[in-house]
Amino acid sequence: MTEYSNGPVLFACHWALAELSEQPRLSPDHLKKVTCIGQVSAGQILQVLEEGAERVILLGCSTNRCRHQTGPNIAESQVRLLQRLTTTLGLGSESVKLLLTDQPETKALLASFANKKKPQRRKARSARMPSSHESKAQPPEPELLRLCQDCGRCSGICPVSRTGLGFSPRRLIQTSIQSGSDALSNDRALFACLGCDLCALVCPSEIRLSTLMPELRRQNPPGALPATPAHAGLPHTLMRLMARSPVPQNRLSWLDQSCETSPQGDTLLFVGCVPYFEPIFESLHVSPLTTVRNTIRLLNRANIRPVLLPDERCCGHDLNWLGDTENFLRLAEQNLSQIRASGARRVVFLCPECQRTFQLDYNRHFGPLEFETWHITQLLAQELNITFAPMKLRVTYHDPCRLGRHLGIYEPPRSLLRSVPELEFVEMARNRTQATCCGGTAWVECGAAAKLLQAERLAEASATGARLLITACSKCNIHFSCALEGDSRNSIKLRHIVDFLAESAGLAENLQERR
Repeated sequence: MTEYSNGPVLFACHWALAELSEQPRLSPDHLKKVTCIGQVSAGQILQVLEEGAERVILLGCSTNRCRHQTGPNIAESQVRLLQRLTTTLGLGSESVKLLLTDQPETKALLASFANKKKPQRRKARSARMPSSHESKAQPPEPELLRLCQDCGRCSGICPVSRTGLGFSPRRLIQTSIQSGSDALSNDRALFACLGCDLCALVCPSEIRLSTLMPELRRQNPPGALPATPAHAGLPHTLMRLMARSPVPQNRLSWLDQSCETSPQGDTLLFVGCVPYFEPIFESLHVSPLTTVRNTIRLLNRANIRPVLLPDERCCGHDLNWLGDTENFLRLAEQNLSQIRASGARRVVFLCPECQRTFQLDYNRHFGPLEFETWHITQLLAQELNITFAPMKLRVTYHDPCRLGRHLGIYEPPRSLLRSVPELEFVEMARNRTQATCCGGTAWVECGAAAKLLQAERLAEASATGARLLITACSKCNIHFSCALEGDSRNSIKLRHIVDFLAESAGLAENLQERR
């Protein structure tokens, strides 16, 4: 993979290049000819920035001359998205730009490329993470798989296996036992596991694939991921950039005067990747940042002014789950260092995956944490003293896998819902330990199996007669919202529990129901 040490990278439509009287003088490393700039995804562009490009420019035909008709419009939407993401990353909006052949600045900019030298290749990055910590983890032995009794109970309960699309935890385990874990290194089935931990409920040998799977996936060399990434790998690239970039982020611009925070204090609110999810998934009519603001208002009502970290990084859950230990440890090191400097004695999470990563994975790699970990529902159930307005409504609740089976947190969300007067709370047929997954994990393999699982779970929620499906995980909310976009038969609405409670308490900024 080329790593650009200077200069811009130009994605240029070959029709647009043909219109120009003077071709840009760039090396093949800096000039990437494409059929249409509308085919260049946000994930591709961000990956080029990750590789070290000074900036990325898309050059296309004028809107009325595009042979593919919508190319410039699609490219414009991708650039707008990326400019929001690069601004949050601290790279600035000018790191991505769209130029069309009929724009006056196009020729001047291309002329400035005339003296660009051939890029110098960077030396390979060190595989060792510069850190003041050494990981204390003893990796789970894949040899533990040899405890497998070949009973098949895991495959019988596995939701992915039950889709009939060919995945089997039992087969995966037996392949590893018979041929060694290296035999799985190019097996796409290795990435079908959701880590939902349903199989752990029935395994007589108490094998937990959610613990062993990241170790098995580390057999894959960097850049050789056999899985299909969702959103052209955009989330993963953002996470790696957060792990490696020395540039401070601009991640708190969403705060407004209705939210009272503190630079230091006992309680820290970990926001995670939500500032990046907001622009990526706004077409699904979800607003994770609205949920964060509503969280702060609820905490303020409980006389808590939470600390927010201005340069907080992704928790690393997804990279760790994909086997990218190096970047996971980089993220963990930066987060732990910043939390330590804040003086916080407890860290509150909106995302169950973030809490699970801190509570289990950080603890395993770095030893006991110096602070307590709380899910927002745990804290609100214990410390929130609010009189909720009556809500004459039937709702049901979805247990996120990481919050439920991984961390054992089932009652706090339910006790909060029961505290709302006149609210009718009904359980789905499968709940608590038996609840099925939202169908997505680590932003990979979002295909037919995931869609079948999502449709099945949404149908189960609708069968309760509930008007709202409430969950306590922003990712579950995103995955279900995506599934509902293509399902006109299901009229159930989605709501994060924080938004629901803030609305009932009269604190929500937006009372509009979202899918």
